[in-house]
Amino acid sequence: MKYVLFALNGLVLLLGGSALAQPCEATPSVLLTYITQSECITVCEGSQTTVQVRRDVGTFSPCDVILSTLVTVFPEQFCTSCGESSFGYATLDPLAWTLDDGNTTFTNTIHGQIRGCVRVTWDAILSPGPIVHIDPANGFPQSMCVFVQFAPYAQPCFGPFASSEIPVIVELPGCNSTTPCNSSEGSPPDLYSSSLLFFPGVGIYLWSATILGDNGGNVCVTMDRLLPVEFGGFDAVAGDHEVTLNWSMRSEQDNARFDVERDGQVVAQVPSLGNSSSGHHYTWIDRTVSNGRSYSYTLFAADVNGNRTLLATQSATPRGAVITEYALTGNYPNPFNPTTTFGYSLKDAGHVTLNVYDLTGRLVSELVNTNQPLGSYNVTFNGTNLPSGIYYYRLNVNGFSATQKMVLMK
Repeated sequence: MKYVLFALNGLVLLLGGSALAQPCEATPSVLLTYITQSECITVCEGSQTTVQVRRDVGTFSPCDVILSTLVTVFPEQFCTSCGESSFGYATLDPLAWTLDDGNTTFTNTIHGQIRGCVRVTWDAILSPGPIVHIDPANGFPQSMCVFVQFAPYAQPCFGPFASSEIPVIVELPGCNSTTPCNSSEGSPPDLYSSSLLFFPGVGIYLWSATILGDNGGNVCVTMDRLLPVEFGGFDAVAGDHEVTLNWSMRSEQDNARFDVERDGQVVAQVPSLGNSSSGHHYTWIDRTVSNGRSYSYTLFAADVNGNRTLLATQSATPRGAVITEYALTGNYPNPFNPTTTFGYSLKDAGHVTLNVYDLTGRLVSELVNTNQPLGSYNVTFNGTNLPSGIYYYRLNVNGFSATQKMVLMK
């Protein structure tokens, strides 16, 4: 019997025999040494490609990790350095960069999702201006005036901090006598927005604020103080004519109390259990509610100086129906950007885990890992620091397991 080979769209067809796919060979690594550099690589399903951003002259400071987050990964087709002829798809976690001991190279991993070609670029369009380092060792508060237009001319970086320290960053439009900047550097912008990023991979803890505006103007950025608590989690459990609020702190320092607001009104003030590096757990029960009505609860931390910081918001609807089964409901909204809410029910008390995974099975977020009483729960997931894509969330309790799919679309 004769066999004839044909090549079509990356597949080798053996006529007279079976169809065999060519093995996918992912690009093992890619090196970027200057902004605007762009390389086309091959990715495979489940592949990992090491990407490095290297400075050949001089060294990086930890705050320069902001520059590495400008590395983008987009589908490409028919590029000469890629052995595939179709668009691929891959992801890169912008907060997972690490810095080597010599401070010359940032390293991350590109995770292949769909076989094909992708283009890796150190994007000049997204490039910030000079990075300004604000060191908490110089005390609080500290302020700087930032001029904004389509891209900022300066990008503040705050740190280093201990792992339990979270700064409170305040932004005020304009830099003049009414702001802490106390400057006369022009007028406020018509529109500005910012995002606060956290980089654990660089070996110390940094916070970076990216400030963008549509028109020229100034923003006064102040590192005001440290958050008195490191937040662990907050849930609202609906019962029969009651709602039980549970929250945990990983650490507390100079925290005076917690304020609980229901539908915008303070309904409880719970005293702090004191300074702790290992944290505390708190419970408060609202027994002044009616079945069938939905209530929104917001938790605030108030420090010894009276400063309040919003920690989280949850909703619950008391009802008298008996829960007869374990259940994990679909998230809403879905697709979402950047937050969505899960609901689940427990017919018995038990140790509950609720985790989020990406398509490769990598754990990206641990939402719940604690003992919980029977009841109905809602948990909010924030995908701000994750790339667009498909994710799965899985509930495990008392031998019961359920998985749902969600789509983050930015």
